[in-house]
Amino acid sequence: MTTRNLRKLLPSALLGLVASAAIGGIVAGPASAANAAEPTGAVAVAKVLPHNTQLQTSYWNCGPTAARNALVVHDPNANADQLAAQLGTTTDGTNSAFDITRVMNAHLGAGRYATGEIPGPSATPAQVAKLRTDVVGAITKGDAVVANIAGTVTDTAGDTHSYEGGHYLAVVGYGADGNTVNIADSADTVGSPDYTITVSHLGNWIATRGYSY
Repeated sequence: MTTRNLRKLLPSALLGLVASAAIGGIVAGPASAANAAEPTGAVAVAKVLPHNTQLQTSYWNCGPTAARNALVVHDPNANADQLAAQLGTTTDGTNSAFDITRVMNAHLGAGRYATGEIPGPSATPAQVAKLRTDVVGAITKGDAVVANIAGTVTDTAGDTHSYEGGHYLAVVGYGADGNTVNIADSADTVGSPDYTITVSHLGNWIATRGYSY
């Protein structure tokens, strides 16, 4: 089992910051992703969007890089530095999922993306079910999702991914019945930046913040 850990260096109240001066992106959030009931319901087929996962080049630009990793599905020339300027990203990070949604719509058309929120300390079964529906719907029409997360989860291969201060990452696919999701993680330099987690874990990872779909 491999553990990827970014320790928080900045105040937890700041959104979109990065916990390590090497990699990561930060927002205040729960220390771990709690379990929630898996959503049920049929999904026709699993789907993973064609993509290439770029690693972030600084500790603070996970938001622009996650947006780039989502936009590259449509635009092979998507550029994280340009997106950082459009997002208003600074060395303090990217403020929130609402900024990601705004910039995604600026590139792909007004109303294409919306912002989902999971405001509590963990995702309820209803919120996990909605997240599943949102992810499957977005990816089915060809759009990757960008999630603002914090905490620790274990992926389906048994590897642990820990962003206690917070992070942004792209969701580029879903598995059978939509109960697993494929992650493109710009900060994972230990193993593969692409891995799979359950949608329940993703919901709890997003808790107290939001996602663009």
